Amino acid sequence: MKSFFEFNRNKIIAIMFIVIIFVISIVTFEKIGMKIISSTNDKITEQTSADLNVDRVNISTESNLVFNKLDSIFRRLQMTKVIIEKIEQVFFNNIFLRGEFAGIDANLMFFLTKDIRSRQVLLGEDNWLFYKSETDGNSISDFQGVNYLAHNEMENIKKNLLETNSKLKNKGIQFVVMIPPNKELVYADKMPDSIKKIKEKNRTDVLVSYLKNNTDITIIYPKQELCQLSKDYQLYYKYDTHWNQLGAYIAEQQLLHFLGKERDYLERQFISEHDLIQHESASNGLANMIKMKWYFNNAKEYLVDKSTAIDNYGDTFYFNNDATYKKKILFIGDSFRIALIPHLTSDFSDVYVIHRKNYNNELFENINPDIIVLEYVERYSGQLSDFKMLD
Repeated sequence: MKSFFEFNRNKIIAIMFIVIIFVISIVTFEKIGMKIISSTNDKITEQTSADLNVDRVNISTESNLVFNKLDSIFRRLQMTKVIIEKIEQVFFNNIFLRGEFAGIDANLMFFLTKDIRSRQVLLGEDNWLFYKSETDGNSISDFQGVNYLAHNEMENIKKNLLETNSKLKNKGIQFVVMIPPNKELVYADKMPDSIKKIKEKNRTDVLVSYLKNNTDITIIYPKQELCQLSKDYQLYYKYDTHWNQLGAYIAEQQLLHFLGKERDYLERQFISEHDLIQHESASNGLANMIKMKWYFNNAKEYLVDKSTAIDNYGDTFYFNNDATYKKKILFIGDSFRIALIPHLTSDFSDVYVIHRKNYNNELFENINPDIIVLEYVERYSGQLSDFKMLD
């Protein structure tokens, strides 16, 4: 049975929430109301004349009065219709303090129910956060195994990668595709009970199997090793969607193996724990989406001590004369590329790291790499047919 304090606390919070909604609604309508009316007024004037199709020069005074009344009524009807349409289009884009309101909503719901209300963030076991956006890939559908690629989509991916591989092979360049698994798959045991797997194999499992069976392209998809080691190590950030340096180390060592180099294993490394290093792929991004970094604030950084300590986590290049492998590697990827940088710069003498959107052929010609790695995180694996090189 709830105590008197708990009961009144919940009542106060509920009242505060209603007041906040009311204030935001008033400010929002005041903010967008005049914009909607002014932007529709000219349009309505044009529509009324066109729709009524009347030549006012040749009508009588009496008819003109009738016309004016009809015109006034029609304008009001049109005004109502267009305003409703405009509200539907722009309300959520113009809502006063929309981001802050979403944060208030998430904070209050979490405080009251210990659950998270969000279109992007899912609360898992032990306060692990997961990414559930349906507009930036779809990690939940990937996890459930309900969004398989069609055969023609896999064929298009195969064709594109084979063409790229052929162009690079003619230039003496090794080509590798890397697909970091989604956090939801590696830490399936932290997913909430409400999200169930439908099929054990997901679309990336099927795609990787298809590419390995039908091409000679090197594919690095370290799902199995990551899942095995996730029981003993934290390989992804707890409050972010990305892998950390431990997860990235496993993938980078698999890269060495596929390139014919000697690899090492995470179990043999000395690992140190630090406060979170803020950068593109380690910013407590999921907690920030729901404005709850104040609560989800105990994330840690785990570093492989033998890897290079770096200050610049952006698109840049690195030189290491003491590296074991005197090779130029061009790594083209998304935000998952960031955690790989300390390991790549430890093992390769010349490392160039860029986001896919920043790639261009001029950059390729200037670098003249020995190895190219094209990286797409699992939730983007269906887009592997989009990237073009040397066109």
